[in-house]
Amino acid sequence: MTVEQMSSPTVPALRSVGLVTGLALEAALVPAKASPRLIPLCAGPGPAAAARASWRLMERGCSVLVSFGTAGGLDPALPPGTLIIPEEIRLIGDQPPLPVDSTLRRRLLAACERAGLPVHAGPLVGSDLPLLSPAEKARVAQLSGAAAVDMESHRVAEIALDAGLPFLAVRVIADPADRSVPRWAMKGINEKGATVVAPILLALALAPWRLPALITLARSAARARHTLGRVACGPLLDLLGR
Repeated sequence: MTVEQMSSPTVPALRSVGLVTGLALEAALVPAKASPRLIPLCAGPGPAAAARASWRLMERGCSVLVSFGTAGGLDPALPPGTLIIPEEIRLIGDQPPLPVDSTLRRRLLAACERAGLPVHAGPLVGSDLPLLSPAEKARVAQLSGAAAVDMESHRVAEIALDAGLPFLAVRVIADPADRSVPRWAMKGINEKGATVVAPILLALALAPWRLPALITLARSAARARHTLGRVACGPLLDLLGR
C-alpha cells in the first residue's frame, strides 16, 4: 500500500485549517483578516511545541492540520525560497513514512500552479534536533533520501494521523544544503519561537566578522518568508474555498 492510498480517500468539509508553525514570524505571514477559518498558531520550534500547537488547534475545531514554515535544504540543487509540498514525511531510521492527505495535496498543488508558484514534490524528513552543518545535512539526506528537513512536520503528521484528520506540509527552504547555520545565530529565536535581538547583537559585538554570515542568513530567510507569504495569501485560501 502506498502512502497516498493510506491517505484519506474523501475530504471532510474544511471548517477550519490549523497551521502549525515553529516561528512567530511564520505565523505572522498569514493575513489576520484573510479568513477566520485559516488559523496559524506558533508554540515554538521543535516537535514538543508542534504537538502543543496541534492539540490547541484541534481543541479550536480545526478539521485539517498543516505544518507551515521553513525547512533546511538537503538536496544541494534546491536554493533558498524553494517551496516544498511533500507527498510523505519520512523519519530517520526504519520507521514507515507518515502520510499526507493526497486529495487535499492535489488541490493545493493545483492552487499553487494557478498562482504561478513552482513546487518541489519532496519528500520531507523530520528531525527532533536542528541540522546546522552541511555534514549533518548530507548524512540525513543519505539516510532518508529527502529533499528537506524540519523539526515540526513529523510530529504534526503523527498527531493528525492519530486523530483521523487530514494533514499537509507546506515548507520553504531557508538554509540550503551547503550552508552552515551558526549556533550563535540560533540564539536569536527563543523557546516560544519569537525573535530576540539582544543575543545576536552580543554575538556581533564579540565577533564583528560574523556580520556577512548574518546578512546571508537574513537574505535567505527573507526569500523563504516571501514564498510562504504568497502561499498563505493565495493557495491556502483557495483550499478553503475562500
